[in-house]
Amino acid sequence: NDRLLNVMNIPYGSTLLVKDGQEIKKGDAICSWDPFNNVLIAEIDGQVRLENVLEGVTYREEADEQTGHRDKVVIETKDKTKIPSIYVDGKEVKNYN
Repeated sequence: NDRLLNVMNIPYGSTLLVKDGQEIKKGDAICSWDPFNNVLIAEIDGQVRLENVLEGVTYREEADEQTGHRDKVVIETKDKTKIPSIYVDGKEVKNYN
């Protein structure tokens, strides 16, 4: 039966666990995401420029022991003049902070 029973928005940054046309059953996982991390999606084409992204001041590096992958994790800083920001310089400039 081809009835539409429910519509839900998929959060940005989700990992899709199903394919188009795939048959699923009640209780099957459709997608997964980390609710504690927000993902920013670039709204324009351009070149990235980081401002106030300072190791030990506004971010720290964390390593995954199993994979060796390293991530930069933004941290709270005592210096309120140092606000980490990402600029995308293109036909226009977009600021994310």
